[in-house]
Amino acid sequence: MKNYCLAIGYPIGLNRLSDGSMAYCIELQDRIVPLPLPLFHSWSRILRRDIDASLPIEHIKALSGLGLTLWCNTRESAELRLQGYTGIRQGYSSIDENGNFAVYLGKDKQILSTMQLRLWMCADGILPFSEFMTKTGELTEENCFNAVMTLMQCGLLFLR
Repeated sequence: MKNYCLAIGYPIGLNRLSDGSMAYCIELQDRIVPLPLPLFHSWSRILRRDIDASLPIEHIKALSGLGLTLWCNTRESAELRLQGYTGIRQGYSSIDENGNFAVYLGKDKQILSTMQLRLWMCADGILPFSEFMTKTGELTEENCFNAVMTLMQCGLLFLR
């Protein structure tokens, strides 16, 4: 059985906590979650889709308990659970030297499919995932989910 594990949250960096210690923090819709370095590394790996047997299952469970991962047994279940999250796009868009609509993140350039581009444009930090389908037109849920996964892996989309 295939498992689906998605990172939830927006990384806001290393912050000083009220007790004076430092922790990497992830922003959710309603709170900021500080993480010790090993959990932050695991969250980052999940975000990049770098999931293999070396990723401690205890970390996935701990992150799920904090609301920082969405862990499901089926794609359909993951799609259903994504409904309440909002997307936050990263990067900026421009026409490249070949006339393609490109999205840039730093020096990295991504040429997106029409579907991915529509989804990326809708990820304004306000619109819930449940409305992506409405705003993106003819996308099927499966195609929309695959586009979300691809954009997250490229670092162009975060969910919170």
